[in-house]
Amino acid sequence: MSARVAESRTYPPRLAPADRAWVTVAIVAAWTVPAAVALGQTYLQSALAGTDVDWAHALWTTVPTWVLWMALTPPVVWLARRAMPEGGWATVVIHALGLTVVMALHAVGSMAAFQLGGLMERWTLAGFEAHVTLRAAVNAVAYAVAVGGTWAFDYARLAHARERQAGRLAAQLAEAELRVLKMQLNPHFLFNTLHSVAATVRKGEDRQAVTMLTRLGDLLRLALDTEGRHTVPLRQELDVVQRYLDIEMVRFGDRLHVEHDVSLAAASAAVPIWILQPLVENAIQHGIAPHAAEGTISIRARKVGAGRQAKLVLEVRDSGPGAEKGAVREGVGLGNVRARLNALYCVDADLTLDVGGAEEGDGFSVDLSLLFVRAETTRSVAEWVSEPE
Repeated sequence: MSARVAESRTYPPRLAPADRAWVTVAIVAAWTVPAAVALGQTYLQSALAGTDVDWAHALWTTVPTWVLWMALTPPVVWLARRAMPEGGWATVVIHALGLTVVMALHAVGSMAAFQLGGLMERWTLAGFEAHVTLRAAVNAVAYAVAVGGTWAFDYARLAHARERQAGRLAAQLAEAELRVLKMQLNPHFLFNTLHSVAATVRKGEDRQAVTMLTRLGDLLRLALDTEGRHTVPLRQELDVVQRYLDIEMVRFGDRLHVEHDVSLAAASAAVPIWILQPLVENAIQHGIAPHAAEGTISIRARKVGAGRQAKLVLEVRDSGPGAEKGAVREGVGLGNVRARLNALYCVDADLTLDVGGAEEGDGFSVDLSLLFVRAETTRSVAEWVSEPE
């Protein structure tokens, strides 16, 4: 049983209804220009030759060519958006086949127009081949213009969307860093951590107290050191989570167990900074803390797919009792994660809740699906912590 908390953001960004109307107008206007130019050339040629223009013949041999392109442009645009330049030779093959199909459809449409205009008596294979050959160069250029225009338009929109969101992203990152300084990291966690430190000191467990204070210091120092950064390698994010878990393991003792299942490819991926810690904290607070029995937090990461379509799939699951259907409410932690994903990943970001089954006790999980991007740096927190002040 799953609950969707974020709409999938896919490439290319969807057009609003009003924008679609303008795009339709632009397509009609774009193919009207060459039609007008062709008719103008016909008029000039007749004027220079001193003959009258046969407008009926000129219209039936010129206008249908570009009216057909007005009708063919939407499917060409659809194909262009699914066979992008990043596809390499696959893109070349797909568009070669697409051009072949478009030329055939255009020839059939031209023959129909000729017959309606009384310029052709019957359909023949020779006539079909003539129409394909006669307009091959023009149709190839028109196809290239439609595909290239689609790519340019979508990339421009994508760049504009990222530019527009840059300001929001900076503000949300600043807010996320403040949440980290508060240990999301909230006063409850700080209180619990300091209370646990005091308890361990009273028990004479100095090593545990030092561990908790050290990890707490690491997290606070890292929050300041990573100011202004948008993403980090997943392996670094996992280091951060481990320091958080080290503190919680002192608090919960043998009640808390942690499992990791992270592929090598996934570990090198870039992820939004502090994206996992709120999810792990949420799992401990709701799946482990309220129950006296031992519990397990599972953190999994894998790369799915290849090339431009590759995704990084992350999962944080607890072994608690799950939740009743409809009982899940998006709190501050999940809301913060969702907002940051939407701001940072204008291409693709998806967050899904699997509430499990309250009766079966099969746990609660949060699944993230992000565009897979290899991190530029693989510097880990462990290396950073070892550096001198």
